[in-house]
Amino acid sequence: MVDETRLALALHRLSGILSTLNRYDEALTASAEALPVLRRLAGQDEGYYGPVLAEALAARSGILIGQHRPEEALAMTTEALRLRERLAEQWPEVGQPSMPYDLHNISQARAILGQYAEALADAERAVTVTRQLAAVNAPRHRAMLIRNLDHVARLYLQLARPGDAVAAAEEAVATGRQGTEADLAQSLAQLIPVLITLKRCADALPACQEAAPMLHRLAESEPAWLGQLSNTTIDLSQVLEGLGQLDEALETAHEALGYARRLGRSERSTLARALVNLGDQYARLDRIPEALDHTREGAELLRPDGQPEEIVPALAKLADRHARLGQRSEALTAAADAVQMGEAAQRAAPISGHKDFAFALGVLGDIHLSFGRREDGLEPLTEAVRLYKELAAASPGQFDHELGRDAASPSEYSARNRPARRGSHQRAASFPPIRAARQHGRGPLSGLPDLSLRKLRGYLVTAGQMEDALSVARQQVETAARLAARKPQFHEILAQSYGELAKMLLLTGRSGEAQRMTVLSEIHHQVAQGHGTPDSNKRQHGDQR
Repeated sequence: MVDETRLALALHRLSGILSTLNRYDEALTASAEALPVLRRLAGQDEGYYGPVLAEALAARSGILIGQHRPEEALAMTTEALRLRERLAEQWPEVGQPSMPYDLHNISQARAILGQYAEALADAERAVTVTRQLAAVNAPRHRAMLIRNLDHVARLYLQLARPGDAVAAAEEAVATGRQGTEADLAQSLAQLIPVLITLKRCADALPACQEAAPMLHRLAESEPAWLGQLSNTTIDLSQVLEGLGQLDEALETAHEALGYARRLGRSERSTLARALVNLGDQYARLDRIPEALDHTREGAELLRPDGQPEEIVPALAKLADRHARLGQRSEALTAAADAVQMGEAAQRAAPISGHKDFAFALGVLGDIHLSFGRREDGLEPLTEAVRLYKELAAASPGQFDHELGRDAASPSEYSARNRPARRGSHQRAASFPPIRAARQHGRGPLSGLPDLSLRKLRGYLVTAGQMEDALSVARQQVETAARLAARKPQFHEILAQSYGELAKMLLLTGRSGEAQRMTVLSEIHHQVAQGHGTPDSNKRQHGDQR
């Protein structure tokens, strides 16, 4: 019995060491061998062995989440939480301090499974418990509070609650200002992606500028901070891109890659992110051969064990860049790989995996269409739109860009459809390129191609499916109307959507309704030009509802 106990404890410690070295499969093997014995020991003396068992369950859960195995992770961490709750009833100082960690893991697993409301409830409870702990011992619990506030902010974004997301991220920064430089640097680094997701690049820039010097100092004294420095520098390059400072964005992306190349092999996902980001910046400048080289290197780094949210977009961007250089075979191979991995992600996490699968399908369809293979392209494009509609239903408002025109502003939409520059490496000016990473910001589906309802409608018209095309045109108007309700700059897109619906109505013999849509198009065009409001212009033209 003594030998078995010592072996279980040694295996538990070994699992932790292997995990810190990113040798996760070996860590899971050691953990699996230790857990049955630890469960038996905790059953005999929960007060002594219960905390060890809870720690082992939580550690295993964290690894499983990282391996995108949310169901197993949820079972492990739920068992750990129940055990700690029992311990806290008798020994609050033993059970309670680790409960926020378990709640955080439960929330993460549920978010991966698409259970966003339940994930948010667990995350908010984690914040509440951590606030209570920090009120008693702030130095000990401040870092966990900052981490939990970041997680709850990201869930608020997922549930289309941007105000709450920013409030949580700003509370983390306020908490960080009460602590060490490391606390503040971490909290600022967490705020920046929230602001980027909301396309608030002007607000994100000061946070980047404040965080960068601190992260430099921290990385010089503690190499473990080098990964965060690299990621925040990547964020800064995206902020500069969003502000239209493209040369500065490219220079900053090179700087981020320099930091990432100094990281150890265990942090190759950060290196891959830096490479793909640099590829994005080159693509933004139509320097496609350089974009291809860096994107290919990043994708290859991710292939062995990259997570779907990393590898699928990287492969899709790689496919795009091959297509823009006219490399059909390579483009289709990379797109097919992205689809295969995206489909696997959807099976593992039916809701959150939608975005990866939809992204990959859309890229594959767009490449087929760009090479004139309409029949091959229409099916994946249609399926991508269906998945985006499911995502839009699950997270209201978050995926309207993907269902709409995927343009951050009417001026960007116009610029995107101008003929390619002289000297550009695009294959043809008429080919609507997959605009990887050209949005002014980085949401969960940033860098999506021009997969829109608009494009789907066009190909349905070409295929002679007029009634289906009309239905898509109506959905296009609904989506544009939601965008315009939130951001006035989308009134021009709404005006164009009404105009295109009017054309479809004329083609299907509905001239009266077409006339009303034409008037609505003019109304919203006037609003976009700064002349009046929709209601005042409707009164001028006569209400066309």
